[in-house]
Amino acid sequence: MSPYKDRLRIDLLADRYRRAMLSGDFDAQERLWKHAALNADVEAAFYQVHRDLVEERETDFVGAIARTVAETFEVNKPQANLYRFQPSVVISDQQVQLIASESLAREPLPFDSHPSHQQRIAWAQAIGAPGAPHPDDKESAWSLFSDRIAIEELLTEQVRGDIRRRRAMADALENTE
Repeated sequence: MSPYKDRLRIDLLADRYRRAMLSGDFDAQERLWKHAALNADVEAAFYQVHRDLVEERETDFVGAIARTVAETFEVNKPQANLYRFQPSVVISDQQVQLIASESLAREPLPFDSHPSHQQRIAWAQAIGAPGAPHPDDKESAWSLFSDRIAIEELLTEQVRGDIRRRRAMADALENTE
C-alpha cells in the first residue's frame, strides 16, 4: 500500500474512532481498537484523538470557569456553585483557547493534587491502557458521587479559597514594592 493510501486509511479509522467516542458507541470503539492493536500508527492516531478530545473538553470547562470567575469579580457577587452558574460575561473563543492551551501545556508544580495532562497520557500509554471506557459504562463520572451538588459546592469553595490566597499574595507583593 502506498504511504498516501496508508495515511488516508489511518485518518479514516481515526475519524471513525472519534465519531464512536463522541456518540458513546462502545462496540464500535472496541472494534476499532482491534485495528489499533495491529498497527502502531493507528494506535498513535487514536491516542491523538483522545488528546484532542481532552483538550476540547478542557477548553469548554476552562472557558466556563473563566467566564464565571470574571463575572463574579466584575459584579463582586460570590457564587455558591460554579458548576451551576450561567455567566453573562462573554470571553472570546481566542481567550478561552489561550487559557486552555496554557493549562494543558503547563508543567506540573510540586503542590499539584493531580498529574498533568501530559503525565496522564504518558502513563496511560506506558501501561497500555485501552484508551476507551468499558463497553457497559454509559454513566457520567458524577454518578460515582451520591450528592453531586454537595461535591460541586465543596469544589467551588476550594476555588474561592484559591482566589483568596492568590489575592492575598498579590496584595502582599504589591505592598512590598
